[in-house]
Amino acid sequence: MTTLVINGKNVTVSDDFLKLSPDQQNATVDEIAKSMGSSPAATGAEAPQYAPNGVPMNAAAKAEIMAKAKDGTLSVSPENLAGSEAMTAKADSAMQPGFLSKAANAIGDFATAGTMGVARGAAAIPGIPGSLYDLQGAAIQKVGGMLGADPAETEKVAAMVRGLSPGGGLPSAGDITGAMSEATGGITDYRGKSLAAKFAGTVGEFLPGAAIFGGLNPANLMRGAVVPGVASEGAGQATEGTALEPYARFAAGLLAPAALTGIENMASKAAAMGPWKAGIKSADDLLADAKNLYEAGRTSGTAATGKETRKLFDDLWSFGKAEDVITPANRIASDVSAVSSFYRMLKDYAGKTMPPGAMRSLRTEITAAMQTAKGNELRLLKGLQSKFDDFMYAKVPQFKEADKLYTMGMGGKEADEMAKLAEARAGQFSQSGMENALRTEARGIERKLITGKERGYSADEEAMISKMTARPSAVADQVAKFAPTSMMPIMANVGLGAAANSFLPGLGWIAAPASMVAGGLTKAALTRGQKSTAELFNLLRRTESGMLPAYSTASKTGAALRAIPGALAQ
Repeated sequence: MTTLVINGKNVTVSDDFLKLSPDQQNATVDEIAKSMGSSPAATGAEAPQYAPNGVPMNAAAKAEIMAKAKDGTLSVSPENLAGSEAMTAKADSAMQPGFLSKAANAIGDFATAGTMGVARGAAAIPGIPGSLYDLQGAAIQKVGGMLGADPAETEKVAAMVRGLSPGGGLPSAGDITGAMSEATGGITDYRGKSLAAKFAGTVGEFLPGAAIFGGLNPANLMRGAVVPGVASEGAGQATEGTALEPYARFAAGLLAPAALTGIENMASKAAAMGPWKAGIKSADDLLADAKNLYEAGRTSGTAATGKETRKLFDDLWSFGKAEDVITPANRIASDVSAVSSFYRMLKDYAGKTMPPGAMRSLRTEITAAMQTAKGNELRLLKGLQSKFDDFMYAKVPQFKEADKLYTMGMGGKEADEMAKLAEARAGQFSQSGMENALRTEARGIERKLITGKERGYSADEEAMISKMTARPSAVADQVAKFAPTSMMPIMANVGLGAAANSFLPGLGWIAAPASMVAGGLTKAALTRGQKSTAELFNLLRRTESGMLPAYSTASKTGAALRAIPGALAQ
């Protein structure tokens, strides 16, 4: 401790006072004097005069005191210390940085760390090819070491892979940032002192990649820089000082934006799908509504007059002639005999009143004929149905809404039947179960679509059918076969454990239960996905448009790729 004489009073301060510059010493004494309620007194040529241990502060005395402080011989008399302890706290406090000074230091630390992080992240971008080239070889050597392979042989494999990859001879991100550090005297290596500054530095490393590959809009910078930067630094702090730290930083930086994008996609989908599903009625309700509308149309619809039915017959007969299905002798061609019943019934009503019930009967004739018609005949029936519907709906609007609801209800019934048949036959597929049973039923619908026996499916409905009929990936398909659904896969798992145990004695048997768990989880995931697709197909069949609601989706892979420069700068 050192004692200063200020305004005739002894004030004890720490020995750090002697390490201050003259200006800093003067400022400290001024601050202490103010806290005492006065200014330091001036004596002689040097004003103010104050000194450690009561010695007047002139040049010679100051030099002597500094020399004693350096060699450790500076001492303080007990009598001088006794009256100064009350001022010690004030003196030490005056020597500490003030609030504004601390704030300025923190802001400077934060800004400098962030700026240097941006510099490192920008420098990493041209080094991406070289870094990926180096990572391939490093990964192969790491795996080879874990498997106990000969290092020389592992290096040969790594060299072969490098030879097939671009980026050889190019500087890596580490090479560029290292050169930048050397050129700046290590300034760009600054990562901050405070925790906040360290996070700022890591976020800064991700900013250039996010801005260049995704744009400067705030949402992209949040997703592409802030999120991966915070995740990477958080992972680094959690694993600090361990061998996992560099891997944790790299992995967290890449996976965080992809995970966030996946969550955003799911949220967007849920926000769109929830109300859409809630607004879709059951097949039974749709058919009940259609029935009520048919009854309302029959009782309150407007009948067609004789003049209107005559014109309708003439128009549809002329349509047949224009399509070359009615001969000059006014006979229906033999290759379109399915339309004969409709034309005969229509001719019976020509010039006569046609009630709404009769209109429904004529419409039914067309619909029935379309079930078996093909080619030119089917094209003719579609044309007749369209023209007749225009006539009928104008007279009985209820029939238009009823036909729409009936089509939706029957579509739902067909989808219900597909699911019920699959459930009944799931037992026939001992290993794949419901997942393969649904695929089989969907293939039946797909064949009908290809041959033209099924019609009127929307693009989204056909996409759901294609998704159900497609087989899972080869890897998922093989893993799912290890699910313990019967004695055969259980024995296969035991055999796998025995084989693995020959390579890793004692540990190999873990492979058997591990493969069963992996197989069971994979099988459950495949079945759940297939059921979900079948449910969507059912819902689509019960909608008027047959189209899924629109919702925004973003690429999870793209989000991860934009984070590569920042991850490489770690």
